[in-house]
Amino acid sequence: MKIAGITALFPPFIIGGAEASAANLKSLLAQRGHDVSVLSTTVTGGQSILRETFEGLVDVRRYPMPRSYTAFDFAAHNPLAKATWHVQDHVDPRNRTVWSAFLDETRPDLAIVHVTQGLGYNGLLELGRRDIPTLFVLHDLSLACYKTSMFKGGKPCAGQCRPCAISSRLKARYIRKLPRIGFVSPSRSTYATVARYVPIGDRPHRIILNANTYPRPTVAWTASPTLRLLYAGQISRTKGVEFLLETIEAMDRTLAVHLRVVGGGPELERLRARYSEASFVDFTGKVTPEQVSNFMAESDALCVPSLWADNSPGVIVQAMTLGLPVLGSDRGGIPELVGDDVTGAVLPAGNRDAWMGMIMQLVQDRTRVQRWSSSALLEARRFEADVAVDAYLDFADEIRRLPAIADNAA
Repeated sequence: MKIAGITALFPPFIIGGAEASAANLKSLLAQRGHDVSVLSTTVTGGQSILRETFEGLVDVRRYPMPRSYTAFDFAAHNPLAKATWHVQDHVDPRNRTVWSAFLDETRPDLAIVHVTQGLGYNGLLELGRRDIPTLFVLHDLSLACYKTSMFKGGKPCAGQCRPCAISSRLKARYIRKLPRIGFVSPSRSTYATVARYVPIGDRPHRIILNANTYPRPTVAWTASPTLRLLYAGQISRTKGVEFLLETIEAMDRTLAVHLRVVGGGPELERLRARYSEASFVDFTGKVTPEQVSNFMAESDALCVPSLWADNSPGVIVQAMTLGLPVLGSDRGGIPELVGDDVTGAVLPAGNRDAWMGMIMQLVQDRTRVQRWSSSALLEARRFEADVAVDAYLDFADEIRRLPAIADNAA
């Protein structure tokens, strides 16, 4: 089968888990013998279409988009420039020209849309015009929120603001033009939130975990008198890293607790400077996937204190496959991955007393950590990438068999 992957960013140019998950899925599909091509964007300037091969299997075509800057350096620009960028991303007819050129050249039997923002949402009309069966992956809340997160001012949005509502109406109009489309979400939470604001409930959907693979650690776990906690991911406000640091900082210093913070992001240098004299924490900065696995093998529990509705954090899946228990917040899809008091603990987001109390319990009762670890290993099978790939292909067959159900004239 000829499969087209649609994602604005593709390795080595990635921001978060969505792009990495898209790349993993495309690689695994190609390994199964499918002819896989990817539509992505250039991020280093220039007006030429770049052709590359990813992992020797996937044909990647990077197109220059009609923007003053790319999605990769979005944060550095002022509000007016961002507003202009978003308008272009919704309605600029040149977006469709890019999609059209790619689709005419690759002529896919199936499209899997991952990250549309940056390639232009009106490009979806080109899929509809050609009646290409499509799986639209809900990696975030971008259909409901033009900023993708529904998180503002340090807390989740209570509903849609006017710009997001206008954006959603446009996106819904484009989606209605696709005769055969199904929605994939790694979490029930994300699907439910998007469906609340965008009329996709009449289209097929599946909850399928991301088809991610992770390197095995090269070090072994050893017992320690200190409770070794790990945070691994983006160092940003939405992820609750500062909340976690403040929680551990407020604990009795006679308790043997140490936190390792792994990853890069906009808050890294500020937090590193703030806690430069603290002995309970160390910051590694951004490291390789192999190093993340080794840090997990040297830890007693992973902390995922997200303040926003995290979709399906891959770091939790990676931890579970290694038997590393997880302390996670009750936001988004995190409770769907962590069994409360089975493979870890689900705790109220931003509730210092609850997090502090649980950490103190683990210091005093290390047998609970061991029990959670054993349970996590028993659940590892459901997180295997091949299980997800099988589910994607099964759903793709269902969508390809659908009759036309929408007016796709565009």
